[in-house]
Amino acid sequence: MTTHITYKAITILVLSLIFNQLLAAPIHKSTDLRILIDVSGSMKKNDPHNLRIPAIRLLSGLLPYKIKAGIWIFSGKTRPLVTLSKVTKRWKRHSLKRAVTIHSRGQHTNIESALKTVSRGWKSKSKQYDRHLIILTDGMIDISKIAKKNTQSRHRIYTTLIPLLKKAGVKVHTIALSNNADHDLLRSLSSQTNGWYRRINNTNSLHRIFLKLFEKSTHTDKVPITANRFKIDKSVQDMTVLVFRQANSKPGALLTPSGKRWTAKSHPKNVKWMHEANFDLVTAPKPEAGQWGIISKLDPDNRVMIVTNLKLNSSRLPQAIVKGDRLTLNANISRQNKIIRARRFMRLVKFYAEGKPEFSDRLYLHDDGRGSDKHANDGHYSLRVDSFKQVNRAYIITITAKSGTFERISQQSIHIYKQAFRLTLKKLKEQKTSQIVAWLQPGLFIPDSAQISIVYADGSTQKLERVLDGSYQAKAKSIYNGQKIHVKIDATRTNNSHYTTQIAQRLPVFSKPMIAHQSTPHKHRTIETLASTKHSAKVDPSPKHKQDPSKEEQDSHDHKKKKKKKRKKKKGKKHKNKSKRMIASVSWGIVIPGVVFANLLLLAAGFMWRRKKTVIEQDMNGDEADE
Repeated sequence: MTTHITYKAITILVLSLIFNQLLAAPIHKSTDLRILIDVSGSMKKNDPHNLRIPAIRLLSGLLPYKIKAGIWIFSGKTRPLVTLSKVTKRWKRHSLKRAVTIHSRGQHTNIESALKTVSRGWKSKSKQYDRHLIILTDGMIDISKIAKKNTQSRHRIYTTLIPLLKKAGVKVHTIALSNNADHDLLRSLSSQTNGWYRRINNTNSLHRIFLKLFEKSTHTDKVPITANRFKIDKSVQDMTVLVFRQANSKPGALLTPSGKRWTAKSHPKNVKWMHEANFDLVTAPKPEAGQWGIISKLDPDNRVMIVTNLKLNSSRLPQAIVKGDRLTLNANISRQNKIIRARRFMRLVKFYAEGKPEFSDRLYLHDDGRGSDKHANDGHYSLRVDSFKQVNRAYIITITAKSGTFERISQQSIHIYKQAFRLTLKKLKEQKTSQIVAWLQPGLFIPDSAQISIVYADGSTQKLERVLDGSYQAKAKSIYNGQKIHVKIDATRTNNSHYTTQIAQRLPVFSKPMIAHQSTPHKHRTIETLASTKHSAKVDPSPKHKQDPSKEEQDSHDHKKKKKKKRKKKKGKKHKNKSKRMIASVSWGIVIPGVVFANLLLLAAGFMWRRKKTVIEQDMNGDEADE
């Protein structure tokens, strides 16, 4: 009996320890973030004020402790700016100092070498880290004056490096900083790895772009800002406030709960204040609890990030969804990495979601076991959003947890697409066919899972092959020109669900039939009509209604005259065209008989006049004889 009780007690103890370990497990993976900055000579033109420096300083200041991060600069060669390691206070100090060495003196742009260098150690997917790579560049691959070598380097990125990055689970985020950048390559790097691609024409917004990339690649706790005010509770150990300003505007300030005013020039010694032309970044350890104020113009990109043991955890949203998809939001509160389930605490907390630009009202999350919520009172709050009205744009989804003593927010961006893929038809006139190109929208599908095909009207199919840039292409069969086709996609979504859809298109027609009696408009003619027209010189499709050759010549002549009239009308010679139309409208079948008839009348009149003259002369001669 005693032994049985002992075993039972041990079993309960072991299960309890396992359960506590599971609760203490990290809610989110840590981050492995690597950054590549172009320092080639062309940056003198595209980043004349070297705004890459404050952008990197901002990113370094925002990065949370304990994640892994490194920064490299590249042109012809790739060199480390800040060594890859865990982010600490020392790492941050070093990165702030090293950022000022970013230059624009490099020769060449070797993106292949940069990718190889920065991705060392990334061989397979990691259970510990979410991997992200940020690339900022303004140019094309330029490793040699020999164009073939540049092309070969670009080809190796497509065939070797992109597959390796995908295998290692790396999300590549690319920033193209000019019209001269290799946009196709950068877009492919991002789309094929479910990353984020952004094209900008100048560096004025670069610091805001880096903020968005920071939020995509890391998880931080935040408190909401309302009318430039925010609340800090006693659990907050560290506070970082980001305030954006217009260039060269007045410096901002912070107002503490006790009424003290902090500025870039006047603040406590333990507070770090980074003052740049476009923003202020303030880091304060053990901030005073209560309501704080920001003295500056309102800006939607302002942030208050905190280090705390009382965290809001929300499920990672997909990078993108398609119109009609359902989006489920999940959230919970944890302390010391343990989810809080106590009802006496959780009944005082409200969870709600807000979305820009669409949600006009707050949408509340519930823990009642209904709808999208699986279990009641388990500390997990859920909400299902069924539809989004606006498409082909990005949304900012904010989840807020609010009680009388604390507030937390989680913000994520998500792109809503109207269609799962883009489709283009390019006419190949010389080959009298069409090139069909399909692009999968980034962030929707597991790479390499898609099968795309053409379905013709007769039920036959043709597969689109994937090419190096990530698109799917095929040349449509010319015998189907003018007919409607469907482009069908079968693929696996990032949530492992199966997806299938199709888009209807009509193939263009490349030649016009020349059968005069055919009354069907050209755009509605079937492929059979086109085929019979092509061989009409050899085989007459309608022998019972054979065309009169003379009439065909006349029709051809009239057709040429009409074309001639149109050309002259474009030149503005309306009066000449009018006279020609009048002449052309005369029927020669009437004119010729008229002329003949007139000549006959003249001949008859002449004959009658001649006969009368003869009679008169005879009468006169007779009178003379009588005399």
